[in-house]
Order: sequence, then C-alpha cells, then structure tokens
Amino acid sequence: QKSFGKVTIQIDRVVMLGSVAGEYTLLPESKSGPNRNLEIEFQWSNK
Repeated sequence: QKSFGKVTIQIDRVVMLGSVAGEYTLLPESKSGPNRNLEIEFQWSNK
C-alpha cells in the first residue's frame, strides 16, 4: 500500500466549530510536479 502523504487536522477546531472544510496540502510536498492536495470536510456529532 503506497502512501500519498500526510496531513494534520486540529480536531479541537472541528469540535469547537461543528464542522471544518478545506483543502490541505499533503506532506511531504512533491519534489517533482505540483503539490498534492486533499479536499476534506469534517462534521462533529456526539450522537
């Protein structure tokens, strides 16, 4: 299984705001070609 990279999300922001959406750059950044981005949305629910 090949990894495309890593991204760190601050979960406390998701809990505080209820939802967080955005585009995050995967690390490490690509040395050849464009950076790899991940578009993601988190929703907090305690149900």
